[in-house]
Amino acid sequence: MEIDLLHLAAVITIFALVYRHLTKNNDYFHDKPIPWLAVKPGIGSTGSLMFKRCSFSDYIKSIYDKFPSVKVFGLFDTTMPFFVIRDPELIKQIAVKDFDH
Repeated sequence: MEIDLLHLAAVITIFALVYRHLTKNNDYFHDKPIPWLAVKPGIGSTGSLMFKRCSFSDYIKSIYDKFPSVKVFGLFDTTMPFFVIRDPELIKQIAVKDFDH
């Protein structure tokens, strides 16, 4: 009986560690003043793209159209947070003027 409880405790610990690893960045955009798409643990914001429910171009168009009036918004690719920049002037500022060679 003790061995069964030991195995159960080990399995629960492993699941808890994996869940923590998959959700450790989910609060990244909470303290940032930008909107962001909801995230699912381990999948991120790209679930429909991962499971081939839509094409890449349809996915990009749909997320681009979700925030029509903002300059920057946030997404998650699995567990990695990233910013999507919509404003052409801000893109020029980052890619040309502030680009450090």
